[in-house]
Amino acid sequence: MKQFLSRHSNAVTGTLSGFDRLVFRGTLRMLAHRGGMMSYRYAGRRLLKNFASHAEALTRWLKDASEALARQAERPSRYLASSAANKAHHAREIAQADGIRQGLICILTAPRVKPGRMG
Repeated sequence: MKQFLSRHSNAVTGTLSGFDRLVFRGTLRMLAHRGGMMSYRYAGRRLLKNFASHAEALTRWLKDASEALARQAERPSRYLASSAANKAHHAREIAQADGIRQGLICILTAPRVKPGRMG
């Protein structure tokens, strides 16, 4: 990597280390089949009839915590009209416009992908 940066230093405006982005999708492999969901439900002593509300509450908690972190860091949270939008492109534009070279760039949300579709 150092050799590449040395050779192309005039064309490189910045570098990233560690994760350059995290993408959360709506499927947890453990819960993607009946046996896994039942094991999770049993371990947490949750009734099957209450599982949907439990999953929605966890989703809301994760989203709220992420948005709170963005507010604390004074970073934007943007809604994209399509789940097919190029999130990396949007993040790069925001990072460049704001001069961000490390840390949280933004939070991007999009409509949920319908089951069976990849977006």
